[in-house]
Amino acid sequence: MKPSLLLFTALLLAAEHATGAEAVTTAPQWQETELTFTSTRDAANPHTDTEAWADFTHDDGTKLRRPMFWDGGRTFRVRFASTKSSGTWRWTTSDRDGDPGLRGRSGTLAAGPAASEPPTIFMRHGFWSIPPGGRNLVHAEGLVVAEDKQPTQLHEGPMAVLERMALGDKAGLMGGIALARRGGIQQS
Repeated sequence: MKPSLLLFTALLLAAEHATGAEAVTTAPQWQETELTFTSTRDAANPHTDTEAWADFTHDDGTKLRRPMFWDGGRTFRVRFASTKSSGTWRWTTSDRDGDPGLRGRSGTLAAGPAASEPPTIFMRHGFWSIPPGGRNLVHAEGLVVAEDKQPTQLHEGPMAVLERMALGDKAGLMGGIALARRGGIQQS
């Protein structure tokens, strides 16, 4: 192995060890970014006995908390998707029991524009949520997903509609789903 490649590999491993996570540095908007951590302790049932999370804070003050999940052995992962197309997310980990491999790790992620071609409906409008007291799904940017009660689409069930929307199938959605902005209808 060439000395420069050996040095580069050693620096990458040192960076991973210093933060306790893989050397992930970017977070494209609306796309999954995964960080990996290694617990220093064994647990009888890591799936239920370990409670750990990462707190993400954006430059603009937006805060998000994402849970870690057990992925076998002493490996834990957290998945995060930036809700912003620019700026920096700072993350810090914590856990209930003070495991040094899961608590006190930190790093930054550079938010960037979505990198999907062609962009899906989620890349264009963001993730869904249900507003308090609401009955419809709402995209992060405020776009409402509403059924128009036409039986030709309702018999397929919500999963078929969600799958087509995730794939960006606009033609198959006509008549069954209307995308409406608050205050008016808009076809997307």
